[in-house]
Amino acid sequence: MRPVGPVLAAVLVALGLAAADAHLLGDRQTFVPPPDAVVEGFVRAVALGREDRAAPYLAEELRKKVTEEDLQRYGEKIAGGPGTVSEVRGETDWMAGDRASATVLCRSRTGEWRLRFELRRDGGLWRIAELEPPR
Repeated sequence: MRPVGPVLAAVLVALGLAAADAHLLGDRQTFVPPPDAVVEGFVRAVALGREDRAAPYLAEELRKKVTEEDLQRYGEKIAGGPGTVSEVRGETDWMAGDRASATVLCRSRTGEWRLRFELRRDGGLWRIAELEPPR
């Protein structure tokens, strides 16, 4: 049986090298949730009526304009009531520099929604810069 110490040390060294590589080479994707994950998280939060958890997905400038009531109405339009969403699937459309676009497919008891979001880097993380109203 091999001692755990050397294996653990090797794993930690490998992780440290990957982190240093990402930092030194300017990799801004390895440790940052991608746009599709951001929009999925946002849609799940508003659909569940968790406006407090949805707000951090918004860029600071947008967060100043959008109220909790706005987020509540947005989520109600999608879900028809908290907890009724059956599927949320995001897809990154494109990324270029500090801008990106992602689409979410959301199925709920009120129908199927395809929502498109514009994102930008805000504080090093992808954040939603524009909210397209559900139609």
